[in-house]
Amino acid sequence: MFHNNGFENSYEELISYYPAFYRDVLEMRAILEAEGRLLDGCIGAANAMLGNAFVMTANEEMIARLEAFLGIEKDDNRTLEERRSLVYSFYVGFGKLSASKLRASIGAFTDEAVSIKLERIDAEGNNALVVRIPRGKKNVFNFKDTLTVLEKMIPAHIAYAVYFTYSIPVAVSCKHANHIYDMKLCGLEPEAATVCSLQEADTVTETDEAATNYVKSFTPCGTAVAGAL
Repeated sequence: MFHNNGFENSYEELISYYPAFYRDVLEMRAILEAEGRLLDGCIGAANAMLGNAFVMTANEEMIARLEAFLGIEKDDNRTLEERRSLVYSFYVGFGKLSASKLRASIGAFTDEAVSIKLERIDAEGNNALVVRIPRGKKNVFNFKDTLTVLEKMIPAHIAYAVYFTYSIPVAVSCKHANHIYDMKLCGLEPEAATVCSLQEADTVTETDEAATNYVKSFTPCGTAVAGAL
């Protein structure tokens, strides 16, 4: 992870420093393979130690220790990446409560800007801390963990409301047809002015469909149907 010289393993790196004819000497190959495995173990241990120094690269054992230290309830349904994000949110949120610290904590779950404002929530003029959290494009977003962080950071005497925004691309399509009506003017006929006839509709939206003509009569509400399709 942190140490890579372009070789597949330490044996390949070690043997590259030796004369080419050593590749055909069975004893030398055995010695270098043994030393290569030893070096691979050292490199792995060093990488693990360095990775555990940072929350977002810590292994499962270190994350479990940090969860116990922070008092985070264990949840077997969380992935390792979700557990890292939750632990990280606790560390960046330590200290005196502020909007910037809340944003930093929620930033462990989303890559979008989080809105935190004190807003009026009712007609009596009561205010509450309104937190608007966009889903963003991160692979991990756990609603439950986000609420857990806010519950632990925001004091009990401060009312707050949380809104999550989930944006989904939507494609919209529609079909249409054109209809021509003959409307009778009001007062010129004894029948109601709403009586009309659909002359024809010869427009279609698909090129492989044949045009169809329709004829139908309409009558005012409460009267018998004058015609049928």
